[in-house]
Amino acid sequence: MKKIVLVLMTMTVGACTTSDQQFSSVSSASLKQFNQPVTQEDLLSGEIILGSPLSEEDLPDDNILALTGEMEHFLNKYVLSKVAEPYRARQLNRVLFDEEIFGMKYDLTKTFTARGAFENKLGNCLAFSYLYSSFADKADILFEYQEVDVPLNWSPETGKIDIVWRHINLRVKNGADAGSVFDINEINANQKLNSRTLTLPHALALYYSNIGAENLLNGNESEAFLYFAKGISLTSEEPDLWVNLGVLFKQKGLYNYAKLAYENALVLDQENFTANANMANLYLTLGNGKKADFYKKAAENTQIKNPNYQYRMAQAEFNKKHYRKALTHLDVAFDYGMDEKNYVRLKNKIQQRKKEKFQWKEDAKFPFQQWDRRIVVQ
Repeated sequence: MKKIVLVLMTMTVGACTTSDQQFSSVSSASLKQFNQPVTQEDLLSGEIILGSPLSEEDLPDDNILALTGEMEHFLNKYVLSKVAEPYRARQLNRVLFDEEIFGMKYDLTKTFTARGAFENKLGNCLAFSYLYSSFADKADILFEYQEVDVPLNWSPETGKIDIVWRHINLRVKNGADAGSVFDINEINANQKLNSRTLTLPHALALYYSNIGAENLLNGNESEAFLYFAKGISLTSEEPDLWVNLGVLFKQKGLYNYAKLAYENALVLDQENFTANANMANLYLTLGNGKKADFYKKAAENTQIKNPNYQYRMAQAEFNKKHYRKALTHLDVAFDYGMDEKNYVRLKNKIQQRKKEKFQWKEDAKFPFQQWDRRIVVQ
């Protein structure tokens, strides 16, 4: 992604989805279990995962925004003692990326607490946002968390999505830099992206969703459940937390639990790609092709009008040398609002390849005459 003034951007893991290759036959016992009713209380009690009902004391508390003594010393030395309040926001952002002072690096796979980001000097957008905001609270910098509506990222090779990425950053609300946005990676300055403000509990819930997803991918199912449950305790309004929880239950073969979790996500956002895609996979696993097709189409419909999807499909067709199809996808992407510079760049490449392909065919019609002419010209 490219540059915008005062915006440094990355994305973070939002939800895990299953792939089309992850299906197996389902026993009649599993189908019977799927038809048994499950309540919201059953879903969040954890008893079926943990062996006993969940208590509040079981939930993790990672002190996401806690400052250490070393962090307070850093803030005093490089920010509070250097500039007055109106300029602290930009000073803090500057020193965090100054190679001679701190030199924080971007790693989209690393979700850390503020302390973890400070000790490792790297992290994804959540890690940076937690680190910056923990300092900002101490430096009287007012800010808000915001999520930027980044399009889903389809693979140009396969056209599929296995992991969905999200983008979080911070908007400063006071001082000389009021209205400025700080983050850790670059974003396209010409791409108009919508954003929405997140409450503090919602922003913290995304940390627990990420760590839960990491545990799930590593096979630590009990820990994954605890982190998802913690996130949901902070906000029940995050669809991807319910989707992740559904993936956990599906992997455990608890299909009725997974269904309810996905349904919770769809109540919050009926066009949620990952919820629809995972629900389709669930029904396909159960052998219900009609239901699977319904949710698959719902997921696909979210792609059709997505400029990023059309752009990725244009890239895929370009790589296959299907230039006419590539142009069709590219034109649709432009109609739905893709960045004009990216549109022009890829369109020029496609048209150049089309010319080369046409010239090669013309040369092939008269190989000897073309060769003779070249000798004469030489």
